Amino acid sequence: MNFWIQVSHPRTTGKFDENDETLDEAIETVFPLYTEKVIMVWNGVYIPLGYKYDLSVMMEDILVMLEKLGKSSSGMHKVHWPSNTFSSIWNLQWEENHLEIDTKWFSLVGYTEALLLQRSVLKIDKNSFTQEWKRLLGNILLALEECGYRSVMLPGMKRLERQHNIISGEGILYR
Repeated sequence: MNFWIQVSHPRTTGKFDENDETLDEAIETVFPLYTEKVIMVWNGVYIPLGYKYDLSVMMEDILVMLEKLGKSSSGMHKVHWPSNTFSSIWNLQWEENHLEIDTKWFSLVGYTEALLLQRSVLKIDKNSFTQEWKRLLGNILLALEECGYRSVMLPGMKRLERQHNIISGEGILYR
């Protein structure tokens, strides 16, 4: 397998901020800066992602990407990842269960851009790709709930729950 996500076991702040109106604000609140990272493996290259700042700003794009992959048997989608420590563009194209992602990498923690540019195309089973995101979505949901957030007060959380529930199975590390 050329793609997987190790979600680790991040600590939470235990904090709830009643002023948080969006999912990204709430994610930033519940995770401290110094906690375990998510490790995304892309064609053999390990990429660390922080829960507090990377995933909080990436969550909307993650949800849109997973929703589009789940809604149609074929299609195309472009993601311009907004994090300054995970700056890349992914061009996704899928037909039935075959997914190909062609990427451009700009700025990453660890300066692995040159390696990733040599391994820019990922070909993967679409179901396997979406399953890799399930545990990550679950970790974020659990952290939000532990800190007192509920979907009735945070509309994006209901969407996160729905996407988590739609994905049929766990990623390769969690089966």
